[in-house]
Amino acid sequence: VFETSNPYSKRTYPPSPCFCNVPIIVHELPNNGRKKIAFSCQNFYIDGARPKCSWFLWAEQVPFRRPRQNLH
Repeated sequence: VFETSNPYSKRTYPPSPCFCNVPIIVHELPNNGRKKIAFSCQNFYIDGARPKCSWFLWAEQVPFRRPRQNLH
């Protein structure tokens, strides 16, 4: 609509590793007819994965550390 942009790179602050020390992945999942962002362990959906982890949180429940520099 406004056709404006800025030269700064768009990136999010990386989430911490899971409790089992595996990197967290980001999902966009349907929830009550809307799409929501969720974070989970990489091994959450894999049957028989070692270590097996059941860590899953919606984006509004995930704590982030405050960045030391501007992200945008």
